[in-house]
Amino acid sequence: MKILLCGGGTGGHITPTLAIAHEIKKLSPDTETSYIGERGNKFVDLVQDDPNIDHVYKVYAGKLRRYHKQAWIERLLDVKTNVLNIRDVLGLVLVFLKAFHF
Repeated sequence: MKILLCGGGTGGHITPTLAIAHEIKKLSPDTETSYIGERGNKFVDLVQDDPNIDHVYKVYAGKLRRYHKQAWIERLLDVKTNVLNIRDVLGLVLVFLKAFHF
């Protein structure tokens, strides 16, 4: 059996993820566990050293920047935010396509 674990962000998911992987391996040692985390996140390296995780994949995770207190015209004219959002959406499309490779 193969099980995929994932998480991202602040790192609060690491301890529960490792505990779940430990229990999975205890119940079924031949189960293959994989973890997907955010590329560039310092917490992914903690998972990489755990003996209960067989494979670690690091992927790009984008961010959608939304500022609700801005008027719509300000949002439209905020070039930097719009460029970053477009970049992240394109990155997420590439990651989605790459997911079929896993």
